Amino acid sequence: MLDDENNFDDQSPNRAATKARRRSVWLLVVLVVIGLGTLAFFAYRDAENKIVVGKDHAKNLADAALASVTRQVSRLAYELSWSDPTVENIERNFNPRWAKDNIGYNIHKTDKINFSAVYGASGASVVGFRFGRRILPQPLQNMPNDIRVLVQQARDASMREPTAALGFVKINSKVRVVAASAITPRKPTAEQLVRRSRPTLLLWRDLTKTALERLRKSYDLAYLGFTPRANDLKQPSITLTAPSGQTIARLYYAVESPSQPLLNTVFLVAAGLVVLISAVAALSLKRAYRAAGRYEDDDAEPQLEMPDATDERKNAAGDNVNTALIATVSHELKTPLNLILGFSDVLMKKGLDNDPKEAQEQLGFIHDAATQQLEIVNSMLDIAKIEAGKMELEIEEFDFEQLVEEIRGIATQLMEVNDNHLEIEITTEIGTLRTDRVKLRQVLLNLLGNAAKFTEEGLIRLAARRIPDEQGSEVELAVSDTGIGMSPEEADRVFDAFVQADTEANREHRGTGLGLTIAQHFTQLIGGEIKLETAPDAGAEFIITLPAEQVPPVSVNDDDQVLATT
Repeated sequence: MLDDENNFDDQSPNRAATKARRRSVWLLVVLVVIGLGTLAFFAYRDAENKIVVGKDHAKNLADAALASVTRQVSRLAYELSWSDPTVENIERNFNPRWAKDNIGYNIHKTDKINFSAVYGASGASVVGFRFGRRILPQPLQNMPNDIRVLVQQARDASMREPTAALGFVKINSKVRVVAASAITPRKPTAEQLVRRSRPTLLLWRDLTKTALERLRKSYDLAYLGFTPRANDLKQPSITLTAPSGQTIARLYYAVESPSQPLLNTVFLVAAGLVVLISAVAALSLKRAYRAAGRYEDDDAEPQLEMPDATDERKNAAGDNVNTALIATVSHELKTPLNLILGFSDVLMKKGLDNDPKEAQEQLGFIHDAATQQLEIVNSMLDIAKIEAGKMELEIEEFDFEQLVEEIRGIATQLMEVNDNHLEIEITTEIGTLRTDRVKLRQVLLNLLGNAAKFTEEGLIRLAARRIPDEQGSEVELAVSDTGIGMSPEEADRVFDAFVQADTEANREHRGTGLGLTIAQHFTQLIGGEIKLETAPDAGAEFIITLPAEQVPPVSVNDDDQVLATT
């Protein structure tokens, strides 16, 4: 009996401490709830104040967003055309290098100009650029009528006060902001004032989804696009009219709902609450472990097995790779799975017949997510086969041009994500190749997909040519882009499996990092070589050289070295 009383007395301080901790936790919870309620109240008051913003403010924001683009294109055309250096290097003594730097590459990179050209007085093109790269534009008389109207307006403007003719033009289903301005010296002579025919600078910028999304974020709009939001039949819009007076598009817009600040605040506070509770739980768990340790035998000494330093160094690299692999692959697999589960849950709750259009859209999301997951699994299986030396070749003869057309159809869809333009150029007849068609197709698609991921509103080009040599001939394939490019350090690691450079762009466009690795392995497997030419902000070009006729198949080990021929 005495022992029980002593035991009870020993436990009394522990119980008191437990009660004190419980009271502290409850007090903390009450304070958090009060704080959450206070923030919600002020957020609600803020939301009520924003109701007065109304439709006029929304239209003003949308007008300002659109005006920022038109003003930029118009100003650029005016400054480039009303310039003595432009007169000197374009009209008097044509300087192709100056034209490329000032009318082509620079304004594409800095001002997102998709097309620029200079037309002579006769309408023939002097020089032209598409996505910063030189092209041969079609004559002015073959351009759409709205373009010709703008050029004529620019030529009719006074040389003493030149202005840029501006308008919206729809070409190939894309809405473009177009500006035309006659090239004019700062101080025209009397002879120049009499002569009305002048070369004209023509610029345009595409109003792509990427461009509109950038404007939406800059002007705090909830929506900005050429199609109305789903289930919003009364959404306001701005009518875009061509120089001919024809309506070519409607730009729909919407501002943030007045209740959205409240939701945002509640979400942030809830997230903070979760972090706080997690911290409290971790602290409580730590104290519990400490308390449990007091009852252990003080004489007991833990038997620790000291790891061998050599083994640690030996396994360090492998552990880092495994950690990166687990983190990357788990993220990439969970993302499409969450999409599949989320949209399928919505369909199960709403049913297919409630809103067929919305259901069809959600089924499309499910299909895309499942396809993405399948591609990830296939890539991992390919890597496993390559490392195990089990990847086999299936040699066949096929027409290269037919393969390119097949690739074009798939790659065109990849280009739509970031509003890129695909250009395919076969300079010499390739004809029939004898190699593994499936693997060559995968290599080119991986390279095109990588270019599309890191390029926005730019040009992606697939070029092919046959190179004769003493032993027969080789085929050179090049995939280039006008994207962000890479530093030398990033380029050195670009073919490493599960590795992507830790840059803002790569964090935004996450992936498994397997596409380029597989492209390199497959290229070597079919007897070819792949190299990279790149620089920061100067795009990237992957160049593949492979025999026109397949050599005996090779095996590739983990170090990317040829082991043997079979």
